[in-house]
Amino acid sequence: MNTPIPDELKAMFALEGIEERLALLQALVLPANAGELVKLSSLADDEIGGFLAAYTSHPNHSGDPDGKVRSRATFDEKIKAMALVLPKLDANPANYEGHLDFLTALRLLRNNAAHESGLHIDDATKFCKNPAMLAMVQDFPKTLWANVKALRVYLAGLPL
Repeated sequence: MNTPIPDELKAMFALEGIEERLALLQALVLPANAGELVKLSSLADDEIGGFLAAYTSHPNHSGDPDGKVRSRATFDEKIKAMALVLPKLDANPANYEGHLDFLTALRLLRNNAAHESGLHIDDATKFCKNPAMLAMVQDFPKTLWANVKALRVYLAGLPL
């Protein structure tokens, strides 16, 4: 008995863009790559946590005397906070939207790579349609490191 292959799975193996999709899937399922994703997301988490802690402890902004932003907020909460803070510091959304897209995509990839249950076909299909995720895994892990470095340089240049 032949089991029909879902259309979403067939689309995953279409020849157009196959290299990008395979790179994404490898980044998620190979244990060494999953470890690299977790390490890089932790670094990005620390970067934005430190930035938010500095921002909220500045006399001109609401404070965070207990360091809750850095120590207790989740990566997702920090990304959402960054989405609120960056427009206050940078009038040009083009300067920060790419960083926010990167952080969001990195969080999703990290969450998926960190779970041992494997990559569900629905998630794989969704991820392979996401240009930010596809771009991040090109020349893995160099592109991810470059994105984290660019984020660090951008945040260091912002006025508090």
